[in-house]
Amino acid sequence: MSALLLMSLVSLFLRSAPEEVSSCSCKTPENPPQTTGIPENQELVAGRFDEVKDNLRGPKLVFIEGGKFRMGSDKETASLVDGEKPSRKVLLSDFWIDETEVSNRYFLQFISETNYTTDAEKHGWSFVFEPLIHPLDKLAESRVVSGRTWWIQSFGASWKHPFGASSSIFSTQTCSIPTFPENEILCEGKTNEEAQENLLDFPVVHVSWNDAFEFCKWAQKRLPTEAEFEYAARGNLKNKDFWWGDQDPDEVKPDQQPVNIWQGDFPLNNTKVDGYLDAAPVSSFQPNPFGLYHILGNVWELVFDFFERPKKSQDIKKDTFLVDPKGPNTSTKGDRVMKGGSFMCHWTYCHRYKVYSRLSNRPDSSSSNTGFRCALSN
Repeated sequence: MSALLLMSLVSLFLRSAPEEVSSCSCKTPENPPQTTGIPENQELVAGRFDEVKDNLRGPKLVFIEGGKFRMGSDKETASLVDGEKPSRKVLLSDFWIDETEVSNRYFLQFISETNYTTDAEKHGWSFVFEPLIHPLDKLAESRVVSGRTWWIQSFGASWKHPFGASSSIFSTQTCSIPTFPENEILCEGKTNEEAQENLLDFPVVHVSWNDAFEFCKWAQKRLPTEAEFEYAARGNLKNKDFWWGDQDPDEVKPDQQPVNIWQGDFPLNNTKVDGYLDAAPVSSFQPNPFGLYHILGNVWELVFDFFERPKKSQDIKKDTFLVDPKGPNTSTKGDRVMKGGSFMCHWTYCHRYKVYSRLSNRPDSSSSNTGFRCALSN
């Protein structure tokens, strides 16, 4: 390792922190409060499929037949703090949801047609997972998140610069730093065509809830509700932790990994049993029974709902169904719900890649493990 790189790594861990974060290591850090960018409660509006089918943009939609299900969980392992319990009876109408997460390819089309500026670009920075930081950006100004040294407030990071200002979705070379503490730089040279194909088909990241809302509106769609996302993630299985059952991915054979999460000792070493250090292309891994890719793992997915904890069990009427719930009308901090977990999740510290798992984040926050997909009413 060069002396220059060693000095940069030492200085990186001495920089001040932008904020404290919650006890969940895989939780996306939140931006400090901003004077702009905090939305009003945008309505869950979009046309129905037959009205807009000829003008749809973005990933292919998959039809989901509605029905009854129990949202959340009453299992002992479910989190009361996160609002995973108690379970609630829900009745959903038919709807459509994107087959994959929105990719860089589709987001580039959106930006090209609208000249939209993302929240990360407005703020001038975003949160990047430290092993992914471009080597040149280790020399640039950045700050470590207090208590979570694997999160870096990287200036210049955005959807088109996913690993820091020196990186690009059009880069002819991809570099990663896959393990602590060695921090050996591994670069794989690629032709420009190969790099574009790979990076454009990865999920767009460093997008906020605001950005996702605007993309879905442009695509003639909308963000899915939390209930829709969870119903789709379950794949018709009832009272299970995952769409394939209750077997944790660590218990699945290496060549049959159903989800992209962390393997090994976080954050010291990712064994990459599933083949990836970070996010995987949007249509890799096997789809769930509804034909949806990466509905769990890969990147956290933003949904429409404000984040609040459900009512207590005694306040839920035993035989009452919530019909097409859209969440509360507001929340204490204005936070929105994220679902599905990400490539940073592992059962030893953050089991939030279950179908009923949920987290919150500010609507203008972004990071290298957060993306989204869109939905549409039937």
